[in-house]
Amino acid sequence: MKKCDGFLLIDALLSMSIIIIICLILLPITYQLNQQYEKALIDLEHVRAFYTEVVINEEQIIQNDKSICLQKDHSTCIQIDEN
Repeated sequence: MKKCDGFLLIDALLSMSIIIIICLILLPITYQLNQQYEKALIDLEHVRAFYTEVVINEEQIIQNDKSICLQKDHSTCIQIDEN
């Protein structure tokens, strides 16, 4: 029976390169996507809370061209993005 040492070496190198690709490329991409998803959830929760506050206090809001603010404190504002 023939020895296939060269083929086993190529097979081992191919397997190692696949593992390196997974560790160096796919795992950081997955981590970054998870962080963006978490940030989007936090931003969405802020917008929901502000929307609820505006709906409850509908007569106490001030709407400008670029923002909506609560009348009681102008520190609570949200920017309007017209895209």
